[in-house]
Amino acid sequence: MAEPPCMDLSMMNPSGVYDSSSGSDGSYPFDTKVEGYDFEFEPPADSRYECAICLFVLREPRQTPCGHRFCKNCILRWIRGSHQPARCPVDNEEILESDLFPDNFARREIQNFNARCPNSKQGCDVITTVKELPAHQNECPLALVPCPNRCSNVLLRRDLEEHVKSACDRRSVQCQDCSNDFIALEFETHVQSCPKGQVKCQLCEEEVTREVLPTHEEDLCPQKIITCTFGVLGCNIKIERCMMEDHLRDSMSDHMVMLCQGLTRIFHFLNMDPLSRDMTTFPSRNLSPTEMSGAMSSMAHHLTSVEAGLSLRSSPVLQGGPGYSLSFPSHMLKTPVPASTSLDSSSKGLHGQSSQLRRSPSDPKYLMSGATSTGTLEAQVLNYASGAPSDAEGGNMSGHSLRMDSSSKSSYSTMHDEQKLVLHEQRLLELQAKVDSYKLKMRAQEQQLNEMEGRICNGEFFWKIRNYSKYQREAEKGETTALHSLPFYTSPSGGYKLCVRANLNGVDSARGSHLSLFIHFMQGEYDDVLEWPFGGRIILSVMDQNNCCELRNHVAETLAAKPNLAAFQRPTTPRNHKGFGYMEFLPLSALKNSSYIKNDTLIIKAHVLPSG
Repeated sequence: MAEPPCMDLSMMNPSGVYDSSSGSDGSYPFDTKVEGYDFEFEPPADSRYECAICLFVLREPRQTPCGHRFCKNCILRWIRGSHQPARCPVDNEEILESDLFPDNFARREIQNFNARCPNSKQGCDVITTVKELPAHQNECPLALVPCPNRCSNVLLRRDLEEHVKSACDRRSVQCQDCSNDFIALEFETHVQSCPKGQVKCQLCEEEVTREVLPTHEEDLCPQKIITCTFGVLGCNIKIERCMMEDHLRDSMSDHMVMLCQGLTRIFHFLNMDPLSRDMTTFPSRNLSPTEMSGAMSSMAHHLTSVEAGLSLRSSPVLQGGPGYSLSFPSHMLKTPVPASTSLDSSSKGLHGQSSQLRRSPSDPKYLMSGATSTGTLEAQVLNYASGAPSDAEGGNMSGHSLRMDSSSKSSYSTMHDEQKLVLHEQRLLELQAKVDSYKLKMRAQEQQLNEMEGRICNGEFFWKIRNYSKYQREAEKGETTALHSLPFYTSPSGGYKLCVRANLNGVDSARGSHLSLFIHFMQGEYDDVLEWPFGGRIILSVMDQNNCCELRNHVAETLAAKPNLAAFQRPTTPRNHKGFGYMEFLPLSALKNSSYIKNDTLIIKAHVLPSG
């Protein structure tokens, strides 16, 4: 009769192979690798307990009708490998597999034999019974065991913890900068490229994170070589950013000269004489210097359009010869003007202009005269723009006044509208800033409300995952693989702070087949006075939302805290990276088209019961 199925540690040979259980066909199943006990017995075992086939002490002894005893697997291998009929290896008597029967008396005697630990070669001096030896082997500190991280090392059990903690190439290492976990073998590579890692600027040696280094070097580094702000006007200085303020202060006069020269070139380009007018020649304008400065600023916005409408001809004024030409597009004049208007070369004003313009731009007197005639220049520009008569000194240009046509005037109306638009845009920006401020305040209030809800739940927290189908699709695509609940406390005051993690498409071996649920401890206000590691129970449930209460079938699993696991230690980060739970909490097929999902919402309950 076949023995009942069993899995006994006493049936493990020194190589760690277990004896198999009985089959369903009534025959004796066996593992061909398992032989007798190859232990060092104290005292040595009597030869009558040896198997005549493997010559080791009998393991699961079987007796033949002729009275000889063999290891179970040895005699089965002998019978099944022999040509029929099989015969006893000792006396050559014919035997059948069905004739074998267990020798329980011999088995009990052998189980009480004393034997040395198989790890005695590594230094273990334990001597115990054959029955208790497998339990010792499972705990023997000198046993050779493979690394649980599946690296290539096989170590003594006593060295395993230190190896896994600090030496294994495949151990998990957390980056102190970005808080992500990496395999130790890949960690050094990550450190060299971590965006949150601290690096030194090569110019100023200030430590910044790697991700902001380009911005620091481009916009903030005090040792960066930059071009002077007045470079567009001709200043070719390139110095370190930290020295730019001193340069601007020390070179203020040079920069003012550059500004004056630039302004002079603009008037030369426009064929305007900055020295031929005086503020007193425009009494009808009644404009203060401040108003004229504003007008000049407005004109600067339209300089491009004016430049496009001007045709610069050869100018005797710039060359020092008599007369000059000024040409405007026909649409800017109500009355056609000749392409060239000759002036009397004996005019005092024109001679004055020629003498001024023939001076070198670097002449101090020239620069001073240009600087002191700003009001006159502004008045001239306004005069040209408004179409007022442009008489030369002595009135030599009477009859050739320039006027703006209706299209030019409309451009200034457009400019006024643009100014209004700028004011409206500024107002919109101010309103947007207020809206952003209110949004921040609302987020802060929402966080406070969520914090309050998490405190008053008293360790019994319900998490509603709305838009379940959307998150499920994102999880299948790998976009949002994990969702975390709002934090909650086990009691309103003095409790542990936790959150629930849900992988809607599963993780690792459960990916694509099961819902995975885990619990994570978080840093809380009362961690300093709580007992660590956490001890107690945590019940995770998926709630059945069937309308009929009698038909509801909630799925619940209870987690018992294991203090030796990192998941139950005091968190060193805002949320403990190590969680504890079930990869295969509930099959996804059970969720589909079931009452667990209602209104596209999944409800998960966490009930935390601390010990004591």
